[in-house]
Parts: sequence; C-alpha cells; structure tokens
Amino acid sequence: MRKESFKTILLAVLVVLSIALTQQLWISIPTASGMPSSEGKALQAGRGKLYEVNNISDIINPQSFIISFGGKDHTVLFSDSYGIWKEVLPILSGYFEDGITVEDITSERWEEIRDIRAIKMEFGYSMPIGVLSNVVGGKSSGVQGKITALDSILIPVSEDGVVYISDRLNGRFFRLSGTINKTNIASLIDQIGNQNNYDYYSSIRQGYAIDNDVLVPLDLSIEQLKIKVENEIDVAGLKQAATYASTLRQIDIFASAFFGENFDFVKKIIQNDGSVIYMYGYGQKVLKVSETGALEYVEGLDNNKSGSNTDMAESIKTAVQFVITREITPGHDLYLRDIRPIGGNEGDKKKGYQLLFANRINGFPVYVKENPSQAPIEVHVFGKQVTYYKKVLLREKIDVSFIPPKRPEPLAFHEVIDNNTEAIKRDLGLSGDEDKVLNDIMMKIRSVQRCYYGYNTSEQGELIPVLKIQIEDRTYFFDAMKGNIVSGGNGKI
Repeated sequence: MRKESFKTILLAVLVVLSIALTQQLWISIPTASGMPSSEGKALQAGRGKLYEVNNISDIINPQSFIISFGGKDHTVLFSDSYGIWKEVLPILSGYFEDGITVEDITSERWEEIRDIRAIKMEFGYSMPIGVLSNVVGGKSSGVQGKITALDSILIPVSEDGVVYISDRLNGRFFRLSGTINKTNIASLIDQIGNQNNYDYYSSIRQGYAIDNDVLVPLDLSIEQLKIKVENEIDVAGLKQAATYASTLRQIDIFASAFFGENFDFVKKIIQNDGSVIYMYGYGQKVLKVSETGALEYVEGLDNNKSGSNTDMAESIKTAVQFVITREITPGHDLYLRDIRPIGGNEGDKKKGYQLLFANRINGFPVYVKENPSQAPIEVHVFGKQVTYYKKVLLREKIDVSFIPPKRPEPLAFHEVIDNNTEAIKRDLGLSGDEDKVLNDIMMKIRSVQRCYYGYNTSEQGELIPVLKIQIEDRTYFFDAMKGNIVSGGNGKI
C-alpha cells in the first residue's frame, strides 16, 4: 500500500515538473519579423497573427481602475483583470458622435461624485483627446474639439448616458451626456464585488478622520509575493562556446525586427564585452544589444517622415505601433505611463514626444531602482518617425520548486507611515509633536500604489513588493513586508 502511494506521489511530481519545464521552454522561444530566410518568413507569419489581436488600445490603457461600490467602500485595480477596458471602449466611442452635450463642472462637484457607484479609470498623464479618439475608434464629432485633454474618466451607474472627465492639467472637469447604453457597468461592479477577495480602500478622511480624500488601502486581500526575474533577452550564451551560435541566432532574430527586408545589408559587430552592434548604411540605423540584454536603437531623422504637420495623436499612434511590432515575447502587460514633449527650441526646431512604456507583472506595475521616473521602454517620435527606442525589460522567471515560499503578511498602510514618521518629517521639514506631524503627513499624501520594485537587470534576480506613496512632491517606495524606505525623496513619479 505504501509502495503504491509513493508511486502515485512520484507520478504527480513528474507531471507537474514536465508542465513547468514545458512552459519555460515555450517562454524562451523567441519570435520575430523581417528575417530574409524561409525560417524567418515563417516566424514573420506567426508574428502577423499575433499583431492581428494587438492594437493601440492594448497599450494605451488606464494605469489603474477605481471601483466604487457606493459610499466609502472602494477597491483599486492596477491591471485590467476583469476586462473593464474592452467593455468601456465601445461606450466611450459613442461620445464621439453627434448629439453629445459637454458641460463644465466644478472641482468640488468632481470630488462629490467620487463616492457614487461607478468605475473610474486613471491614466496618470495628460492624454490629448485625439489619442482617446484613436484608441476607441471615435469620429471627429461629439467631444472632439470641445475637450482638449484628459487624465481620468468616471462612468457612474446612477446617471443614464452620463460620463465624467477630468483634465487636471488645465484645471477643468466635464460632464458628458448622451444616449449611450452603460448597463454592463453595473454588472461589472457587481462581479468584482461578489468575488470578496479584493483590496479594500477608503479615503484618509473616512479611515483616519483627516482632511484628505486620497484613497488608501485599509485591508489587503490580493497576495503579492517577492518574485524572481530575468532579462527578456539573454546574451549570456555568447560567453560559452557550446551556446554561442544559438544565442547569436536568437539575437539576430530580435534585431531583424528593426531592419526588416534590409537586414541582409546590415553590418554586425560583436564586441569583447558581449554586446552586439547592428548598423545599416553609414549609421543611418544603429541597434545595440548590450551585455546586460538591453536594446537601444537610433535612427537618423528623415525630413519626409518627421515633418511638423503630423498631429500629436498620429505621432503617439506611430510610437505605440512601433512598440507593438517589436514585442519579443507577448504577455508583458505593457501600458503607456507618460508622454513628454521634446525638441521644438531654437536649436532644434522639430518638435517631438518622448513616450515611456511600463509593464505589470502579476497585475502590479514594475519600477526600476536605477531610475524610477523612467520606464522599461522609452521611445522618441517626431512626426511619423521613431528616432530612438530603448528597452530594458524584465520578465518573471519560471521557478520550479516544491517547497512552498514563506508568505509574510504585508504591513498595514498606517504601520508603514508610523515606522517612517521621523524620516518623512526630516524630508518635509515638519515640526511639532508626534500627533501633529503624523496629521501633517497624512494631509500631504497625494497617492498610494501597490507595485514591484527592483533593478533593471536580472543580476539581482528579484523584485520586491512595495508601496509607492507620493507625499507632496516627493515619492517614496516602502518595502511592503518590512516597512522600511527602499527609495525616498525623489520627485513626482
């Protein structure tokens, strides 16, 4: 009997191991486009099918979803695990039709509606209305021309055909009304609420009786553990004779996506440090794959493509499509984190945009230690031409282990603040007794986010769960399990 039980257990272990190793194998197999060989063409066809389901809305999506169940009960999702964005897209498209009324509301009214039963989507940056129109497939009527930009959208359940939009950069808030059907929004809120395993958020005002309406987590149900990571591109094989050829072939496949049919005419230089440089023409296009696996691509300005007559929405669409078609392995849950203007001064008359793209792992945003204000993917676009692309992306490493990891409980939000009151007090130049200082800190909190934090190379091998808290114009990253500051005093991120 014992022998049969042992065989059963052994068989189960082998099945689990084979599944895990198969998954790891599939993740490590690259795909690419633009290779001139028959094998490269086959890969290109496979990637073509992938891109059929990828579009601009897959990357230009909200950074967070705030679900208000009515009253003080909220939750905040940092990824779209319930398919909210795809449900909302056709609703928003209806506001680019005729017959839409747009009226200004006060900031006080905007704050009042935050607790009504609704779904609120935060983008984290000022998005031009033309970009939203591109994302949702809207027309040139409706809100087009009546609203310049937005940073968040609130869809209430209680008001038929009504959507609210905020444009904090310009200090404006809007109420849009029409005849758009939003019945599925109530069902989505019910679905999320019925799961009973969401993080419970409430405002500082409601949770701590302090005059601040920022939402903070009071009870965490969604598990977030330390995870092992690795570089998306592994160049370490170039240092071993046995794996040199296969590794170089994989890197060639990655590189071919940047040069397309011209890849046959690209010069390749393999440097002593393990980095590989690809060059087309006389430096017209250059791609470097560093010894850490980072990609950096530079392309000379083409006056025909980088003309100033291209509007911002088209430039951003060009940059997003560039990122999509150079995805090495799908499933990174990429999103646009920020848009920043570049150029346009006397010495550089061409005006362009820097776009920062980030990724989520296990539903949480990832920030890198070296430069948290940057992102794993950076793109510069002028008109319809991408002139710069940098990518340093980590992915979760498949860890085959039969020993359950330790599952420490995360500290409560107020415990994190209590543990670091003195450090924050010094940074902000606060004074007074302990209660006054704590009250002042709570008053100055601008946002709280659960996320991952770590190095932008896999040398350290792991990401840790953190709380990202913005206090006035400073951003702190606190270890969610230990409560200590892992990075603090940076500007707004």
